[in-house]
Amino acid sequence: MSILDNLKQIQKIDRQNMAGFISDFFNQCLEAYQLAHKFKLPASYKKVENVVICGMGGSAIGGNLARNLDSKIPVIIVRNYRPPAFINNKTLVITVSYSGNTKETLSCFNQALKKKAKIIAITTSGKLARVAKKKKIPLIKFAYSSPPRAALGWLFTLILTILARLNFTAQKEAKIEKSIKLLQGLEKKFEPSIKTRNNPAKSLAMFIYKRLPLIIGSEHLAPVARRWKGQLAENSKNLAFFEKAPEIFHNTVVGLKFPTSIKNKLVILILESTSYHPSSKRVFQAFEKLLTKEKIKYRAIIASGQTSLVEILSLVLLGDWTSFYLAILNSVDPTPTKNIDWMKKQT
Repeated sequence: MSILDNLKQIQKIDRQNMAGFISDFFNQCLEAYQLAHKFKLPASYKKVENVVICGMGGSAIGGNLARNLDSKIPVIIVRNYRPPAFINNKTLVITVSYSGNTKETLSCFNQALKKKAKIIAITTSGKLARVAKKKKIPLIKFAYSSPPRAALGWLFTLILTILARLNFTAQKEAKIEKSIKLLQGLEKKFEPSIKTRNNPAKSLAMFIYKRLPLIIGSEHLAPVARRWKGQLAENSKNLAFFEKAPEIFHNTVVGLKFPTSIKNKLVILILESTSYHPSSKRVFQAFEKLLTKEKIKYRAIIASGQTSLVEILSLVLLGDWTSFYLAILNSVDPTPTKNIDWMKKQT
């Protein structure tokens, strides 16, 4: 019997219940939608000309996902200490820090204050919440206890719903709620009780096991590829990389021959969508032929769903569960991130 079908062994390795957090993804999304739907937004915020979303790691990926869903005005993601120099009183700066104590996000928050930008703070607690209250900055505070990356349902849906309420995205509030409810129960396809032969996430983890994954996405699925990379690194403790198409076809494809020691351990995961631009579809088909020619293992993963939002939600869940099962195969607890903790202590 595969270790992935041994529930006792899975529970033994998953000591801090990452499986429970992943199973809670759509409940998070629904609760976040309801909170953002009721949140009081200043009328002046609808008049901004651009949006800057500041965050790091698991707190930033929600912004990446929301940004790629047909933004009507420029939306920029900042994963650093400094926001763009152009921010002013016509900019909406959304500062996102799950803990409320992320140094880079707090730095951006303070600079946004100096530039008199419109600001929304999203957090569970910490210094960000305290300063936002003191400065009377609109604060969306939610209660959830998990590693930041496991709260993506909250972080993504809060941002997307706020953008929808401000009419900065083509996504409508009712459409967001409908998409979430439509996908509730999807996690049952991937949960540990489903055997490997019938579980797409377990099967994909087996495919990746002992290999170096490169995840490729395009258009609205490009940030999903980034999410998969992060989850494989943090949950599975497995080195992974991601690339955006079509850019990869103008440079990286040339390097598929060497070094052979890495090439033979490489596995490429291609996130595909039926809604991609026709030229993207054709170039992906050509790319798969090239991978076959170069004898590089790959798997095309076609997103399911009739809208971009549904495709994003379903693929995020598949990636999260895949990273969980790869952690089990690697015999590591998915939750701790010791290297990140060590790095924070050094700075």
